[in-house]
Amino acid sequence: MVKFLAAKQGDGVLHPMDDKGRDAIAKLARGKLVMVEIKQQRHLEHLRLYWVLMGICWEQMDDPLRWPDVEDFSDSVKIMAGLRRTIWAPNGDVYYSPGSIAFHNMDQTVFAAFFDRVCDVIARDFLPGVSSQTLYDEVSLIVGAAFMPQRMAA
Repeated sequence: MVKFLAAKQGDGVLHPMDDKGRDAIAKLARGKLVMVEIKQQRHLEHLRLYWVLMGICWEQMDDPLRWPDVEDFSDSVKIMAGLRRTIWAPNGDVYYSPGSIAFHNMDQTVFAAFFDRVCDVIARDFLPGVSSQTLYDEVSLIVGAAFMPQRMAA
């Protein structure tokens, strides 16, 4: 299996971006079927946007017993945004464990959809009166204009 970066060009076709990719494509027989998995590289800036949002919101919370640090707050938000594992206890009780936002666990497309759900959760449950779009726009301005990802749910 060969992994390489490719980009969609003006002709609407994916082209390899390095020699490794070009060599892999060149070795394929014409008409040969291959399995392609498209994953968008994660943007470090988008992850930074997430942690800036978590930090700002956590600082507004007035419940240090419930969320002693920003990581605990983030875990709660992840669960509320649907990034969780369900755990069933023998007595029928249900518990949730937060999922991971590590780069190897989700590509950019999945992370962007998750981030949109996070903005919705924060606006609905933690900062009533603030729309999720306003929240998204304000945090994007804090992080800087160099990276302002397009909101998927807008």
